[in-house]
Amino acid sequence: MAAPKKQKPKGKRKSGGKLTSKQRAFVEQYLIDRNATAAYKRAGYVDSDAAHANSARLIANDSIKRAIAKGEAEISERTKVTVERIEAELALIAVSDMVKFADWTSTGVQFTPRDALEADATRCILEVSETVNESGSNLSIKLHSKLDALKQLAKRHGFYQKPTAGKRHQGLSRETADMIRRRILGINKKT
Repeated sequence: MAAPKKQKPKGKRKSGGKLTSKQRAFVEQYLIDRNATAAYKRAGYVDSDAAHANSARLIANDSIKRAIAKGEAEISERTKVTVERIEAELALIAVSDMVKFADWTSTGVQFTPRDALEADATRCILEVSETVNESGSNLSIKLHSKLDALKQLAKRHGFYQKPTAGKRHQGLSRETADMIRRRILGINKKT
């Protein structure tokens, strides 16, 4: 008896750009979390052993690419979230300065009242909390992580190398690391 054939995504090379019902389900599921393998399984494809390879084939399909792009554009329009807005929010967090939120000396900490903050400053705040106990209250402000925002911006702008097989170096590209080192050392010429 012959082994059953593995299921391939149907309608893959269909002309005219029409998607099958499973392909439409795949696109809908993909737009939930941008996980192609999970979307493949949730869309009802049977062969979960080949989900990774088959989902990669689906993602490479031009009609599916267009449907995903259309879905992403609709989501962006509904939520008013654009690449520019994400960049602006990350940049705001990346350049935030705690001095705008509080002043501290040897005698204590004085927080800046909310209505005295710059208009965009409150978007940098992750948490404001007050703990009350028998000795009094303790107010704290926690900002979103500058380091995380800087890393995300650096990746988005290509300042980080993608990891390559067999190489341990990840993170900043050699050129960017050299540029930073030269700036720190005050060297203007490339070595």
